[in-house]
Amino acid sequence: MIMHDDNRRRHKREKCQALITYSVYDKINYHEAIMRDKSLEGIGFESDIEIESRRPFSIIMPPLTGNFEASVGHPAYVARLKWCKKSDKRCHYTMGAQLMFQGYVINIDELYSISGRCDLCGEKLSNKVYKTDEPLFLCLNCFKYLGGVLENDSRDSVMRFALGNVI
Repeated sequence: MIMHDDNRRRHKREKCQALITYSVYDKINYHEAIMRDKSLEGIGFESDIEIESRRPFSIIMPPLTGNFEASVGHPAYVARLKWCKKSDKRCHYTMGAQLMFQGYVINIDELYSISGRCDLCGEKLSNKVYKTDEPLFLCLNCFKYLGGVLENDSRDSVMRFALGNVI
């Protein structure tokens, strides 16, 4: 196993500064934060609001390139908080999170080929759709649910079920 930055990291961490938004697993409200670093499996960020330890939460990031295509969408993740430290500056918290599940947020009015309903639960989709790498279009609750399913076998079973409903 290759380690980076002379520490326990398996993947190289890239420093960055980007505005992200996040929502605690069972909440709809989003909060702003500043992403400070990102790797293949996790991110480091600062926020004014502390997240409860080890709770899953969703993150929406800005487009990764200047050539943003609406059909691709903004990267979205479900993550699990690994650590949280209170910072010295103005009641900020510095946090590290493990990325567990990835998708993309797309505005529904930019899509023409979807049914307008979540592929997992069947509920009517709002103006934002969460698209997975397997072509599923999900509501926010189902996207967070799939990210919160910790065991990959369980998540894979739900994904196969949902894909079977779509095909």
